[in-house]
Amino acid sequence: MRDYKDKLSFDFLGVHFDNPYILAATPSTDDEEMLFEALKAGWAGAIIKTTSVKENEVDLKYPMMYGLKHKGSNLMTLGNVDLISENPVNKVEAMIKVLKEEFPNKVIIASIMGKDKKEWQTLTRKLVKAGADMIECSFSCPQGNIGEDPGRMLSQSAKATEIATGWVKGAAKNTPVLIKITPQVTDIAEIAKAVKAGGGDAVIVSNSVLGLIGIDIEKGRPLPTINGYGGFAGITGVSVKPITLKNIVQVAKNVKIPIFGVGGVSDHKDAIELMMAGASVVQVGTEAMHYGFRIIDGMLEGMYNFIERKKFKDITRIVGKALPYIVQHDNVPYKEGDEPVANIDQDKCIQCKICYIACQQGGHRAIYTEGDEVLVDEEKCFGCGFCPSVCPVDAITLKKRKKPKIKKESEPLSTLESIPKTEKVVKSQHSTVVPAKKEPAKPIKKNIPNPVKKTAPVKEVPKKKIVEKPKQTEKKAVEKKIVKAKTPIKKIPAKPVKKKETVKPAPKKKIVEKPKPTKKKAVEKKIVKAKTAVKKTVVKSIKKPTHPPVKKAIPKSVKKTVSKSEKKTIPAKKILKKKAVKKSKPVEKKIVKKTSKPKVESKNKKTNSKKKN
Repeated sequence: MRDYKDKLSFDFLGVHFDNPYILAATPSTDDEEMLFEALKAGWAGAIIKTTSVKENEVDLKYPMMYGLKHKGSNLMTLGNVDLISENPVNKVEAMIKVLKEEFPNKVIIASIMGKDKKEWQTLTRKLVKAGADMIECSFSCPQGNIGEDPGRMLSQSAKATEIATGWVKGAAKNTPVLIKITPQVTDIAEIAKAVKAGGGDAVIVSNSVLGLIGIDIEKGRPLPTINGYGGFAGITGVSVKPITLKNIVQVAKNVKIPIFGVGGVSDHKDAIELMMAGASVVQVGTEAMHYGFRIIDGMLEGMYNFIERKKFKDITRIVGKALPYIVQHDNVPYKEGDEPVANIDQDKCIQCKICYIACQQGGHRAIYTEGDEVLVDEEKCFGCGFCPSVCPVDAITLKKRKKPKIKKESEPLSTLESIPKTEKVVKSQHSTVVPAKKEPAKPIKKNIPNPVKKTAPVKEVPKKKIVEKPKQTEKKAVEKKIVKAKTPIKKIPAKPVKKKETVKPAPKKKIVEKPKPTKKKAVEKKIVKAKTAVKKTVVKSIKKPTHPPVKKAIPKSVKKTVSKSEKKTIPAKKILKKKAVKKSKPVEKKIVKKTSKPKVESKNKKTNSKKKN
């Protein structure tokens, strides 16, 4: 086997590591023969599965593991309730002695769990004496509670974590103490601070994530099922890597304490990620159980080649490399035009069209097909990053846009800087260009169509204008009627009668149809005011002048069309009010000279009245 020590070996907490890979506490490290095989394969060390005192036994129930398969993957996630080793502490002591004799340069770490100060310190002293290089304390198992808050994990309490850490460190003395904490807390950095305050030498970030691995839908029972029942399990495997990375970063940025990273490591790339996030040593569990101890060959080769290619002096140079660039989203520097664009390598592309479907129904519809080729419309592409994630052959990458979207408007950056922030958002053509400035609301208001078109009150404005100019239109209509009709005066007098009552000229058409009843009513009202004794006689005498005054009262709406001689007769209205009926006769004569038909009507009315009498 190739020797990688010149690049991958280092000292950590006073202990020498051949490389940064050690086996996590799992069933793989609960057997002496398996440990021999693993250490021979090239692992730098191993953490023997968690043990406790004989009096503190934990009942194990089988099956204790269940793997989550997803669309062709054999084992994406593993759920387990493998709480503790079946080996008592005295057997673990014996294993440590044998392993240290056989592999003196390998790192052997003992994992313990207790319920009180006496148990924690008893376990620590025994295993340190047996030759353990380090002591791991499992503060992330519910059975390891010290009684402060029954049912909860010890590391879910900062106070309890600090107390128990002090107990173990007091018994371990110069032997490094590693505290394995749970990710199921509000602030994992607070727990790490408690470890440091208690005297812990390092933290292990982090233990499995509690969850329900699945449900058998045919039987309606939880998985894994034990006699028809089940519960929550520790979730491990590649699916928990994002959670592990987040927790390592939170601890590394807030607490000055060494970190062991564990959770989701499947190859050298995952291990490098955990180290760049802040971990100095990486533990591997589920992947080694799944594919065997020989995966260490590829992990060592891959990491060594990476160090050589990047020209790092040694592996320690990559620890925390990414930390300065991991910030809150609001603090990410960004400017308009920074959007990348998807680039498809046609030589690698297998035309599976998975990216096409994903973009059309989950992205910005920028990917399209042309014959056998899958292409990208750069004008539509925002560089969201979805298509590279779904490509099965890594044929898609994000590249820098040659012509930033902001320059499509043919406006230089210097000009845009002078434009209000709200307008910048509009020119970017999407609201996500300017992050965390709370400004998208302003451009939206400006882009909304003028409210004049939507609100009802504004629509009524033109109606008011139309109401203001009805006289002109009516006059024209009346003029046309007068021109067409030979006897225009006949129709004109009928309209003003109702105008006197309504004051509005609109209902003229109705008045033309029934002019006589309105005249009678008007005359009767005048007669009542005049206090005449005999209604019939008054009606006969008034019927003659009713036409003339009506004809001359109309000029309110048709003043321009009536002659000047007719305008002079308008004062006849006042004469009627003063009971001067005789003075209205001359008006009648004047009108008769101009028109012939009204005379016939008046004569007929006289004869009819005589007959009635």
